[in-house]
Amino acid sequence: MFKAVDEKFIKMCTKDGSLLKKIRSIGGGGAALAAIGGMFIFINLIAIFAMVATQNHTGEKFLDAGMLMRLLSPIIIWLILIFLGMSMTNKRANKYISYFLKKSNYTEAQLQEFDKEVLEPSSSYYVINSKKLVRNSVLFSIVVTRNWLKAVGIPPIRLEDIAAMFFEERITYKNQRWDDSLFILLSSGELTRYTYVHAQSTAAIEQVVNRNPYTINARHIQVGDQTYDCVNQPEEVAELYRNMISSKQQGAAQ
Repeated sequence: MFKAVDEKFIKMCTKDGSLLKKIRSIGGGGAALAAIGGMFIFINLIAIFAMVATQNHTGEKFLDAGMLMRLLSPIIIWLILIFLGMSMTNKRANKYISYFLKKSNYTEAQLQEFDKEVLEPSSSYYVINSKKLVRNSVLFSIVVTRNWLKAVGIPPIRLEDIAAMFFEERITYKNQRWDDSLFILLSSGELTRYTYVHAQSTAAIEQVVNRNPYTINARHIQVGDQTYDCVNQPEEVAELYRNMISSKQQGAAQ
């Protein structure tokens, strides 16, 4: 179910006002290093506390200053590992624009436009793995703004570039049998399949079509006496879409 973007979503799912930066600030090798360092510090401290508790209980003094230093010294290494991991994560987050420039067909200015629109109250989101917003919800969110779509596994796409968006419960695509398939056909003729269940797909399609009524929301369309198949004729369908948009723009100019 889609909800309007609110202060809680902005707090949990953006970083420095950017949803894209927030995505890149989660996970990665740096986060793994920091987690490993934190885990070993925890293990070391548990070992020390266990020895202290045993010593207090038995009265035996086997935990002297020398042994304590030997137990504490690895913590310095793990702290260095944590700081290194944090540094790598920050570097990864700060290079988010470069990452999404490679993943999408848009300019830096356009990606920044998407981030700005996310903050608008007209934008909506759908967290597909939980009803509650948590720290990593941004990784599992479908976000639709006035002019953009961003979903799990899908880089930002301008709505006007989506020629068709439709769901197929079962389909043979590229010689493989698939269930639960969301297809997005770009105006360039590029067709991509994503794994989304029916409820998520139909909700996202509805949001996109509400904002761009020219987007085709079915696999097959009828134009005159001709039936077009978005899966087997993506370039032809994309051309039909481009012609519709061109007619719309010409009509607006008159």
